[in-house]
Amino acid sequence: MQVRTVKQAGSEIQVNMPDKVDMVVNALNEAQRGRFAFVRNHVSGIAGEGKCITPTISNVWFLAMPIYSNLLARQVERIAALTLTDVISNMAPDTYDELREKCESNVKKTSKGKDKKNEPDPLDMMELFVEAKQNVLASIRKTQTGDRSDAHRKAHDTFYVFAGKAKLHLQSEPDPNSKGRKRLVLGDNNKPIVDSVMVPWYEIRRDKMQAGQWKPTNSRPLTMMQNAIKSATGLPKWKEFSLGRNNYTAMSLDSKTIFGWVRDMNTAELDSALAHAYRTIGNLPDTPMRTLAQEAARTPVTASQAVSSTG
Repeated sequence: MQVRTVKQAGSEIQVNMPDKVDMVVNALNEAQRGRFAFVRNHVSGIAGEGKCITPTISNVWFLAMPIYSNLLARQVERIAALTLTDVISNMAPDTYDELREKCESNVKKTSKGKDKKNEPDPLDMMELFVEAKQNVLASIRKTQTGDRSDAHRKAHDTFYVFAGKAKLHLQSEPDPNSKGRKRLVLGDNNKPIVDSVMVPWYEIRRDKMQAGQWKPTNSRPLTMMQNAIKSATGLPKWKEFSLGRNNYTAMSLDSKTIFGWVRDMNTAELDSALAHAYRTIGNLPDTPMRTLAQEAARTPVTASQAVSSTG
């Protein structure tokens, strides 16, 4: 464990950084954006926490650290041009049926948000679409302008910090003095402790080694429509790996380095997986991800070479 200076909402603070996490941070800061990468045995979820019954374990091929501002600009352009017909035609039939049924069975709410079951209040699909579209665009514009004034963004800034290009999640625990809220976990030196590194990415391919089980999500019609609008853009989803000390075997980044639990890896198996992933790059759809993937494919390296390069 070592003390590192990081940025939190524009200010510098000091945090306790576990050695394994520090290694990941250094690798991310040395890596180029938009390069091909691979994570082996990534574990998503913790059994019994949130909606996770059993976690999902995957091998994932992806493009690391794309530039978020570029994606946001493309999202605004495409969302502004979307119509309700575009969104509905992109929905899975089951999703559309669920949304339509929820709109038809909607009831009025009390001032505290509880249902008034004896007062039906069906939702108009077009009105729902207009509201959802406005919400999505407003949220994107807040991000673009650096507006951190709402409660969600303020909470986010409390538990996430930056070390160069690397985004870090700080350890937290339930706050005994405030029901439903969390507080930072502090070390013996009264400084926060880094829990994991958040790696932004566009997914190329995912092979699930264990599918996992998750409780179903009962989303509001407005949330469902907002998600449908984002999906209808056709743009790749912005996702983030949470790489902690115990939730992945190893990672190949920037076609050069493998770090983490390298000793547990079968390098011959990984060589084969990497070779297959490079072959699939040429068959990607014509999206911004394809351009990044072609750049990433210029200097392929085998797993054994990557391991040896790390010593």
